[in-house]
Formats: sequence, C-alpha cells, structure tokens
Amino acid sequence: MIKLTDIIRREIDARAGGVQLTPAEVIAVQADFKRADVKLIENGAVIKGILNQSGNKLTVGQSVKIAYQTLPSAGWIAFTNGEADPIGGGGGGIQVESAAIITTAEDFIVTQEVMIDYSPATKVVYGNAPAFIICQENYMLMASNWGNTEKALAAANEQFFPDATHYTGWYVDNNNIVHRVEEYFEQCISQRTWSTSGKGEQLIRRRRRINYQYPNNDPTETPVFVSDTTGTFFSGTTTYVVLKDIGNDTIALTNYTADMFMLSRTDAIVHKNTLNASLAAFFPEDVEYACNVNIDTGYYNNGWGWAGSRSDKVSSTSNTPIIFPFKDRAEQDFSMGVTQRVEPVED
Repeated sequence: MIKLTDIIRREIDARAGGVQLTPAEVIAVQADFKRADVKLIENGAVIKGILNQSGNKLTVGQSVKIAYQTLPSAGWIAFTNGEADPIGGGGGGIQVESAAIITTAEDFIVTQEVMIDYSPATKVVYGNAPAFIICQENYMLMASNWGNTEKALAAANEQFFPDATHYTGWYVDNNNIVHRVEEYFEQCISQRTWSTSGKGEQLIRRRRRINYQYPNNDPTETPVFVSDTTGTFFSGTTTYVVLKDIGNDTIALTNYTADMFMLSRTDAIVHKNTLNASLAAFFPEDVEYACNVNIDTGYYNNGWGWAGSRSDKVSSTSNTPIIFPFKDRAEQDFSMGVTQRVEPVED
C-alpha cells in the first residue's frame, strides 16, 4: 500500500519542478487519434486512454513523451518522435477536463503559486496536508496523523461535517468474489443523566451495512443480496461512550453537549493496481484511486472531545479491509492535487 506521506511528497516534489516528462511507447490508438494506450519506458506500466495533446497522429510502436504534474496516469501525450503528421483541425495546447471550484481560499493554506502560459493567464494555487478533500460527496480531512493540529483544524471546520455519512465500498471475499457494501454511519446521544454531582451523557453510534455480491465479478450483472445488518459502530462489546467535560476532564459534565459532528478522515489513498485485480472493473470511469476511511466523532462539551473508530478496519468475513473509490475524476483530481485551486488572473 502506498503511504499517503509518500504520495504527498511526490506531489510536492513534482510541482516544485513544474511539468514533468517521461518517455513511453504507443501500444494502441483510437481511430480519431484523440486518445491512446501507452506503456511507460521507466517501469513498463500501461496507461489506457491517455489524452493525445501532441497535435499529431499516432502509430503503434511510436515513441512519445508523457507530460504530467502529479502522476503519469493523470498526464497527457505532449510530444511525438519522428516526422510530424498533424491531425486535421489542429491540436496541442492545454486542456482541462475536470476541476474543483472553490469560492474561498480559507479552506487551505497556500504553499505554492505557479504562473502557467495560458490564455487567459491562470494562477494555480497548491495546498498541503492536512487538507480537506471530497470523497463520494463527503467532506473529508486528509491527514496521515491524528494529533492536536489535525483535531484543531477539524474543529475549526465542524460546520461542514454532518452527523451521518454514507459510503459505497468494495472488497473481495475468500472465494475471490467481489462484494459491494453500502455503509451508513450515524450518531446520537443515547442517554442523559443528572445527579447532585453533575450531568452525564452517553454517545452511541450505529452502522448499517447492506451487502451485495457479484458471483461472476462482472459489474454489469445484477448483484445478489447478501445481508442488511445494523449494529453499534464501536468495536468489541462497548455499545456507547461516556462523554467527558473536556475542560475539567471529568464525566460529571458542567453542561450537556452543545455540538456534535461526524468527521470523515483518510490517512491513505491507494491505486487500484495495488488491490485485488478483480476490483479494478468496479471503479467508476476514469477513477484510479480509492480512500481508506476513518470515522471520528467530535463533540463540544466545555471544549472539543473525540470518540474515534476506523471504518476501513471494519472487515468482512474474509477479514479484508473495505476500500472506497472516488465518485468521479473531478473528486480524484482535486484530492490528488492535495487541495488546489485554479483562478483567472486579470491583465
């Protein structure tokens, strides 16, 4: 599994040097020459359907250069070797297929600005982890650690997090059959008490999982229903957590909980090629990456407290972690960019 810190370091290193180039060989070409399958010379990896921005027609066996800013799989064919054979109607230039639109810059800390030659002039602003991303329409904190810095950042943005979440995940069982699971997480205060010594509260969280399987590992087949279960989200025999007055570090509360939210957090983003090969067909079109998902409860009681658990460790009978792909390429590009924003620059 690729560590998130390694991904971030590679992303930042790549951006520090601008657009990167790597050689490749064309192994298949679409009839309109707009896209092609290539094999990277460096490691033999195959990238299917990469965009041809060279402006030239391609042939099988031809040497090309892949340009990229994050990963070669998210890049484009920029140059071709040999005699030029232009595609009718022109070509080349910069093309943006998908982008995330952010209305404010406060969601991230600006660590780098890059001016690119584009019309109109465009400023690309890059952030750094910990940062907020989107996975399956859920606002998510991307952080490899869960320390005071990350907790303070989550608390400062608690208004963006709900008290319930929904994810669609995938895993392969011991018989190599792909399963789809619909994961629903919710939380509530299950009990409030009062005595002469103070107040008390109990937090309970529940998980509902609907499980389907694809006996032929074919995403076009109608899945077979397996189970629909509801249970407590905390591990072991614990059915609730007694909340503390954070300021006084006591369960004799000064006040009842004033606010509460469910925090989605990822500490790893993995490529589908690192997973069981059967899962690749179930990723959405143009999506190559999936998240591990952690679910942490934040509650305010004379300060912010946390009751944490990891949904990516909730396992099937095969004891295999569930992975959660990005919903679409826009979510992936935004997340793999480690929070980025593109805006016009006035002349």
